[in-house]
Amino acid sequence: MKLQLELHQEVIPLLIEACFSNPSLLERKKRKSKYFVQCSFNYLEKVLLFLKNNKIKDMNDVEYDLLQHACEEVQCFSFNLEWLKPFVDSALEMKHHVKKFHEVKRWKKVSSHRITKRLF
Repeated sequence: MKLQLELHQEVIPLLIEACFSNPSLLERKKRKSKYFVQCSFNYLEKVLLFLKNNKIKDMNDVEYDLLQHACEEVQCFSFNLEWLKPFVDSALEMKHHVKKFHEVKRWKKVSSHRITKRLF
């Protein structure tokens, strides 16, 4: 059965690579409706594009939440995402490191401002 999906051109190479490396992405979708398959790949597309287009160090809380929500949505479609898990986990773990980095940066700025104030 051939199935045509409407996907963004930018994500097609990512999906081809993902499906080639993980044939189970396609295997479980053979007995599903076109609508189900379209929705499932749209959510997978959302996660792949997000990881491709966002630098972890530049992400804010809203973007981290969007990534986490998108991953939860993809899992609802019974995708086996073990191959993607390290990338997502890495991005979500970086949230804490980035927060700490910004805190340290802010404290350095406050400290240098206080020192400058004392000198003058």
